[in-house]
Amino acid sequence: MDRMNSSFSFRLLSLLALLLFAGTFITACSKSGNEKLTAVNLDRVTVGMKKIEVKEILGEPNRIETGQFTLLEKTTYYYESGKAKVTVTLLNDAVVSKDGSFN
Repeated sequence: MDRMNSSFSFRLLSLLALLLFAGTFITACSKSGNEKLTAVNLDRVTVGMKKIEVKEILGEPNRIETGQFTLLEKTTYYYESGKAKVTVTLLNDAVVSKDGSFN
């Protein structure tokens, strides 16, 4: 009888540990996303600002595209979180334009 209770307890603890892990994983994956991606923070991004400053304000972009045009390097940061969508365009490491919607 002791072996049966011990086996049952082990299975129950294993199941609880698995459920706790799964719950933590699901919660981490379902977070709202980038909390820095707000209209107020986008307003803080200004023309001439450097890449590192943009990332400090808006966080890491979801996607980055780069291209070379003559002597200019164009970088576009794309951010998406929930309904928020933001694009920041930089030439030679300086912001030249920004656009966003937060509907």
